[in-house]
Amino acid sequence: MAETIQIIALRILPTAVRGRSTEGEALTYRRSLAGIVPGACLTVTPERRWTFRRTEMIGGVLCHAGFSLGALTAAGFAAPLTTTDERVRAALAEMSAGQWLEARGLLLDALEEEPGGIVAHAAMGDLLAELEHRRDALCHYTAAIRLGLAAPDRPGALLRALTGRARIHAAEGRDDLAARDTDQRDRLAV
Repeated sequence: MAETIQIIALRILPTAVRGRSTEGEALTYRRSLAGIVPGACLTVTPERRWTFRRTEMIGGVLCHAGFSLGALTAAGFAAPLTTTDERVRAALAEMSAGQWLEARGLLLDALEEEPGGIVAHAAMGDLLAELEHRRDALCHYTAAIRLGLAAPDRPGALLRALTGRARIHAAEGRDDLAARDTDQRDRLAV
């Protein structure tokens, strides 16, 4: 069996994913991937490695993409991160003012630096849901939920993410999934 490498996605680009391996090496995985959010763990079987403009590039087969708290920690990130930094607070203010483009940029910057940010993932889900980008919103809500369930203090962003994901499921006619998220939110809110 060929050797695999785990990469934590930090910045999602149209034709690549910038990230960090669990060994701490900065890498750019040359592949377009839908449904990947910052913090996702990509397991790749490398077929080719090269340097392009001082950037270490990797190409190969994607074996698995998921969310792994262990991989986040192994790559040197705090997981889950329940605090909010200045960029997230500024993004929330921009969202309130209707400045979604500025808010999106601030949230992406915050998630690139700390991909385990629960509040940033929940806020990005809210922003994308507001813009009717449901599929991408679901990915961020799911990341916030997975991180929030692992957090020791069950942050309010977890409840917001469960509510947002339930709304999207209901809008898509997936009442069973909406009910499951609503029930889980109600159990956690007590």
